[in-house]
Amino acid sequence: MDKQAYEESQQKRLIKEASKFYIKKITQLDKYENEIERDDTVHKIHDPNHIMYKLDPLESDNLVYEFLIEYDIRNPSVGIYYGCKVLNKTDIQNDAFREELQRQVNEEWTALKLKICNVLDNTFASQKKFLPRVKQTDNAWNNTYWPFWFTLYEDEDVYEVGVRALKIIREIYVCHLSHKEIVIPDIKQKRQSVAPTPLAFTNSQYEEWKKEFGEERVSSFIDVLTEHKIIEKVPFYERAWRIRIDMTNFAILVRNICYEWYSGNKKKQENTPYRFFITLFMNEDYQPFNDNLKKSYKTTKVTKSDGTEIKINLNDFIRADNPSKAISLGKESPADSNRDKERRNVKEAFAKIKK
Repeated sequence: MDKQAYEESQQKRLIKEASKFYIKKITQLDKYENEIERDDTVHKIHDPNHIMYKLDPLESDNLVYEFLIEYDIRNPSVGIYYGCKVLNKTDIQNDAFREELQRQVNEEWTALKLKICNVLDNTFASQKKFLPRVKQTDNAWNNTYWPFWFTLYEDEDVYEVGVRALKIIREIYVCHLSHKEIVIPDIKQKRQSVAPTPLAFTNSQYEEWKKEFGEERVSSFIDVLTEHKIIEKVPFYERAWRIRIDMTNFAILVRNICYEWYSGNKKKQENTPYRFFITLFMNEDYQPFNDNLKKSYKTTKVTKSDGTEIKINLNDFIRADNPSKAISLGKESPADSNRDKERRNVKEAFAKIKK
């Protein structure tokens, strides 16, 4: 097999493998044949390269408006998409006529775009914003034209999101083509900008931490906890450390060191800024803490030396001068003994960190 034949063979194999996910996903719509119909045709001619599911079309003058969900089996990198495809029914083939139809269709979409996105945003009341998701078409051939389309995200259900959104789009077009008033206001357009991306375990979070508490304190915190084997640096991230102790003990350490660092500011002392720590430190399983760090410090059960269990506030054990005031060290089990050693280690580390 020559090089060209080999590369073509490999490309076909890779496309086929990549398409399996999308073909399985879009063909789930076979279950909803009463609402949306499988129809892989363009101008009533079968198209072997596309899988299409269509709602009932609309007609206006010489145009047919198809509302469809589609997948191009030759182009898995595009994924599944949905929107409106307009077909020219006439036999007129000259360029001027085609351009005039495209201008008309584009004007319609421009008039409807902000209203459609408003309804979609309000329907999918999570964090979905549809205006930035509008794709301008690059498709105008064989007397068909897509004025727009939306990509169906990989984590979105093809029916719950795709079909539902398509029905909304179609209903607004029904009103427009029937010359009925569309009472939906336009969505407010904000200046086009790049949305901020929440980050964790990067140099940016580390710099924010140093800005809040000072480089000397932060460096001392890292160095001392590393020396006491309480944390270890995690590779692959810009800035990340994994704790090697119980999460509750780490939460108490964080609360107490912040209490010291905020000395003289009672309001800040009462509100531990866990945000600086959950974006730089992770649990023993190399997973983010999220809200679990904040929730874990409050109370826990410990075993006294006489075998009885008590519920104590662990916020005191680090700073207590008298160990018995904070914790009666248990010796009933190896687990208790290890916990006590860990807490002693945490207390020793706390004493060394720059205040």
